[in-house]
This record gives sequence, C-alpha cells and structure tokens, in this order.
Amino acid sequence: MTAIPRLRILALPLSSAARLAKPPSATSYPLVYYYFQTAPRPADQPPSLANRITSKAASLWARFGNAPEGNWRRRLFGYGERLVDKIEFEELALSSLDPSMGPTTTSAGAAAIALVHPSFIGFAPVGHLESLLAHRAPKHRRGFWTWVAIAPLTAPFTLVPVIPNLPFFYAAWRAWSHYRAWKASEYLEGLVKRGLVEAQADAALDAVYAEETGGKEGDGEERVMLSRSGVERIGRTFGLAGAAEGQLHRAVGQARARLKQG
Repeated sequence: MTAIPRLRILALPLSSAARLAKPPSATSYPLVYYYFQTAPRPADQPPSLANRITSKAASLWARFGNAPEGNWRRRLFGYGERLVDKIEFEELALSSLDPSMGPTTTSAGAAAIALVHPSFIGFAPVGHLESLLAHRAPKHRRGFWTWVAIAPLTAPFTLVPVIPNLPFFYAAWRAWSHYRAWKASEYLEGLVKRGLVEAQADAALDAVYAEETGGKEGDGEERVMLSRSGVERIGRTFGLAGAAEGQLHRAVGQARARLKQG
C-alpha cells in the first residue's frame, strides 16, 4: 500500500451496468460511493475547535455502543445507528471530508488529485462527480437551514428532568452533518472547476470487482456489486479506516434497498 496523498478520491460503483448506464440527473444517479481519503494530520498541526468537538462527540458515542446489553445507553446507540442507516450515503460520505486536510483550491501549481476508479465504469467519472456535487450542494444547504430552524423547537424537552434533550442533540447533529456536506461539496466543486481532479483507472480495483462479479459487470443485469469481503479487500488495498469501511458497508446496504425499490 502506497502513502496516502493529500487528497485521493475513490469512485466505487455499487450497482452494475444497467444503473451505471443511466445519465446523472437531479433525481437519479448511478449508484457510486465516493470516498474522500486524506493523509493523517501532521503532528505539528493541531485540530480545529470544530474537529475537537466532533472527535469528542464520536468518542462519547462509541462508549454508548460499548455499554452493557440492556443498558439505556446501549439501546440508545442501537436506535441512533438505525437512524444513521436511513441517511443517504452520499451525505455521509461528503460530511466525512474535512477540506482543511486537502489541498487549497487557490494555490498555484497544485498537484492533480486522483479520482481512482475501475476501468469498466460506464461514464466520465469527473463529469459524474461534478454533476453529483451540483445536486448535493444546494440540497445540503437547504438541509442545514432546515435543521437550524427545527433545533429551537426542541427546547421544551429540556423541561423533562434527568433525561438528556435527545431531540435537540439530533437536530444539532443533522444541521452539522448537512453543513459539512454542503461545504465539502463546494470545496470539491472548486477543485473540479480548476481542473485539478483527474480520473485514473486502477488495476487493483479492477481485480476486486472482477472477483466480486465474476466478470459479469457488463452483462446488463442490475445488481449490487460489492459484498462484505469486497469492501474489506478495498479497505486493505487502500488503507481505509475502520469507520470508512463501516460507511461503505452502509452504502452497499442502501444500494441494495434502492435497487429493490426500482
């Protein structure tokens, strides 16, 4: 596994040829999971206040998941994870990107950013990403302001003694998630418009998908293209963190549900 560059984008098709052949539109996109991989933060670069708060919240949530079976914290964790399962994987992917960890959109002579994809992909990857971002940015801007407006309406729940104001925390988290996805979309749009994103077919991804599909990715039948073992192999090949693998598993599950819905 090679060193991770400042930013690398993985385009991971979730559905096979029938869906991939459809052109992007405001309501229907080929099911592709974009993973935005950044290098680790340098030791001499302290995280921002927002990142420290996010890390602390993630650590607290993980402790809820490690609580004993039957404990209210464990039950709350399970309910919360089911709520997250319903959030579109596109939002979760975008909200995971911290633009401060990537290259700036204004620096002169910036190096090209690889958009890594399997060679069989049936559309222009950079153009598809650009179309996707044009749809997601206003969607997440609206989502942010919607949840900001909803949050004050949860104030009466603070009157309930002992129990935390869970509706407020959920509204605040949804606003924060939409905000991060919105800003990540705008940041990526800037990179694409400057011509800094370049598509690169990757033999390692080809090998994963060939094993997953038995070479049937182009037979016209619509199916989910990644299994659990395929996700884990991609994780090993590209050095995905455990949380990133979990997000990809969630995206595969959502792809399966969307294909059933038609």
